[in-house]
Amino acid sequence: MNNKEYNIFDIISMAMRRWWIIALCMIIGGSALYLVSYYLSKPVYKSVGTLYVSNINKSTAPTNSDDISLNEIVTSQELLKSAVEVLSTEKFYTRVKEVSKVRYTPSAIKGMVSMSSKNETEVLEISVNSSSPYDSYVILETIIALSKEEIELVIEGGTIKVLDHAKFASNYLPRNIGRNSLLGAIAGIIAAIGIIIIIEMFDTRIKSSKDLVDTYEFYILGEIPSIE
Repeated sequence: MNNKEYNIFDIISMAMRRWWIIALCMIIGGSALYLVSYYLSKPVYKSVGTLYVSNINKSTAPTNSDDISLNEIVTSQELLKSAVEVLSTEKFYTRVKEVSKVRYTPSAIKGMVSMSSKNETEVLEISVNSSSPYDSYVILETIIALSKEEIELVIEGGTIKVLDHAKFASNYLPRNIGRNSLLGAIAGIIAAIGIIIIIEMFDTRIKSSKDLVDTYEFYILGEIPSIE
C-alpha cells in the first residue's frame, strides 16, 4: 500500500488521468436518482389551512384599537407558540385519528403535519402532506375542527378563529426530478474521486523518476531516454 500524502493538485492530476471513472460514476449516480425520483417516489399532496390565535378577547378588549398595547400583541404571539405545543401532543393526534378514521397511526399523522406562524403574525398556518389528496384534506379539516376545543381546554383566554379551511389539493407537489438527478451526479463525482484515491494508494508501481525519489529517497544520477 502506498503511504504517500496527496495534496489538492495531486488529486486533480489523478482525476484528470482517470477522467473516465468520474464520467461513469457521474452518469450512474445521476441516472439512479432520476429513476428513483421518477418511478419509485410517490407524489405528495399538500392541504393548507389557517387559524387566528389572539390573546385579545372581544368581550374584554377596549373599543379603541389604539388602546391595544404592544404587550398584548407579544402575548398573542406567545399564545400561538403554546397553541402549537398543544396541537403537537400524542393525545391530540389520537383524537384526530379517531374522528377522521384514517388508516394512519397517530405518530404517522403527526409526521405529516407542520405548523408555523405566518409572516411572524398571530396567524397559524397548518399544512398536511400525504400521498393521498383525500387523506390530506380530511386530516387537516379534522385538525381545524378539533383545534379550538383542544386549545381552550388547556389555555384560558383569547380567541381562536378559522381563517381558511382545508383545501383539496388536486395537484401533487413538484418531485424535483432535475435537482435530485443533479445531486446524484455530484454524489457520483465524489464517489469517483474516492475510488481514484484508493486505486492510487494501492498502486505501488514506479511510473516516473519522481515516484522513485518520493518512495526511496534516493538521488537520480541519470535517466535512460525512451527510444522507440
